[in-house]
Amino acid sequence: DTFRQLGNTYTMTEVTEFFLKHNRPPEFTIDMADAIEIYLTHKAKRARSGSVDAAGFIVKMFARYVDNAEVHTITSESIEMYLETLRGVDKISPAKKNTWNTHRTELGTFFKYALKKDKRTGRPWTFNDPVTDVHAHSQEEIDEEMPKAEITPLEELRGLMTYAMNYKDGKMVKLQ
Repeated sequence: DTFRQLGNTYTMTEVTEFFLKHNRPPEFTIDMADAIEIYLTHKAKRARSGSVDAAGFIVKMFARYVDNAEVHTITSESIEMYLETLRGVDKISPAKKNTWNTHRTELGTFFKYALKKDKRTGRPWTFNDPVTDVHAHSQEEIDEEMPKAEITPLEELRGLMTYAMNYKDGKMVKLQ
């Protein structure tokens, strides 16, 4: 009956590997909100408050997206779907590739922490890092989205600076 339910979609080996990769005994489960609280407390001891705040914003936003799921149930697909929901400043267009990478990196840092063994916090909370299979944009891709810097030609700049030298404290002065 099990093989019939699988059909041609998955092999029994794939199902078993997925189960072993994502399943934990019930006494070791922790939801995202509780895990994030422990993670941010740990991070606050080692990082500037601004970076802790930024990390908290990202991981809490993700936790809301996954409806506070248990850490070990998070998949690469759920992270990628979350990243696809990010929007630009106009709240309509997709977020820039740099924003995608920033969120991906912070989630990766969280999951690396979640993987590390620590008896005081009951870690590891998961046995795999779901972020590793999520695409990271290259620096070239990010640079393509950046507006091109405009550079004033040297002769024009020289003329502006020469003109500005005729002024002192906002008043035109006679050059000697």
